[in-house]
Amino acid sequence: MESHEAFLARLDEAVRRAHDAIARMHADAVAGIRRSAGTADRHRAGDDRRAGDGRTAAG
Repeated sequence: MESHEAFLARLDEAVRRAHDAIARMHADAVAGIRRSAGTADRHRAGDDRRAGDGRTAAG
């Protein structure tokens, strides 16, 4: 039978791995939202970054 200490050590490691995975998923989701928001802001402003000179489509 596994000791309490060994069980708690395994549990602690599993929780740490789960926490790390959740933190990565959260960071990826936030980055995706920020990318989407940035893209939407550029479209609303009429910004044309394809020219590479930073000018907007209006000027």
